Amino acid sequence: MHKHIPILSLILVLCLVTVACTPSQAIGKLQKIVTAVEIALPLVVATAPAVGHPVSPELQKVVNGYVQAVDRALDQTAAEMQSGEPAALQASKITGFFAGAVAPNLSGAPATYALAVQAISGAVEAFLESYGGTKSFAASAVTEKPVKLSGTDKKALRDIQAKVRAQVAQLVR
Repeated sequence: MHKHIPILSLILVLCLVTVACTPSQAIGKLQKIVTAVEIALPLVVATAPAVGHPVSPELQKVVNGYVQAVDRALDQTAAEMQSGEPAALQASKITGFFAGAVAPNLSGAPATYALAVQAISGAVEAFLESYGGTKSFAASAVTEKPVKLSGTDKKALRDIQAKVRAQVAQLVR
C-alpha cells in the first residue's frame, strides 16, 4: 500500500522544482479538497433512509474512515505549509500525510458514494501533482531556503484548519 510513497515524494519534489505553482495556488487546491469533503459530508453522516437507498454500515465506516484520513492530512498539511521549513522537506512531509488517505474501492456501492469519494480523491491527486511554487518558492527546494507565506496565505491555511476540524467533529458524532 505504501510502496508508492517514495515515488510520490520524488514526483512532488520534482514538481517543486519544475512547476510554477505559487503557495497561494497550492492553498487553492487544498481548499478544493475541503470543498469536496464538505459536499460529501452529508452522505457520510447520513443514515440510509436520509439518502434514499440502502447503505451498509460497512460502507458507511469505509467512507467515513477515508474522509477522516483526508481531513487529518489536510490539517497536517495546512500546519506544515505554515512551518517555514524548506520546500523539499515540506513536500516530503506532505506526501506522507496523504499516504494514509487512500481512496477505497467502492465498486458496487451506490453511485453517490463512489462519485463523492472520486471527487475527493481527484482533488487530492490534483493537489499532490501541482504542489510547488513560483521560481523563488521552487528555488527554495534546491537551496533549502524556508518557504515564506503572505499573511493572506497564512489566514487561508488557518481557515482550512478550522473547516477541517469542524468536519471531523461532524464525523465523530
